[in-house]
Amino acid sequence: MEQGLEECEAVCIIVDDSDDVWRHHAHNLLHVERYTYFPSSRRQLNLRGPSFLEAHKWGPFLAAPCTLLMYHSCQFCTPLGGQGALTAAGLLTIIRSTCVLR
Repeated sequence: MEQGLEECEAVCIIVDDSDDVWRHHAHNLLHVERYTYFPSSRRQLNLRGPSFLEAHKWGPFLAAPCTLLMYHSCQFCTPLGGQGALTAAGLLTIIRSTCVLR
């Protein structure tokens, strides 16, 4: 967000598996589980347990689109939509308080 998106911070949602790079924008971060789809990915990182492929899980690919769809609906499909009804950070705060997100 440091490179040209400063004015757009109210509508930016950052989807990343690494929160330390975004410490100044943590309120806009949707922290997702590290993407380890293939078993070889888990072995490279010395992680135990099944990969997403082995566990038949969507992992971060489910959390991110659901959150983005919810934000889009809040912004553009409500009577107040498009008029700053809810910032991205505001939505993520609500989601974090009601859902299990990392």
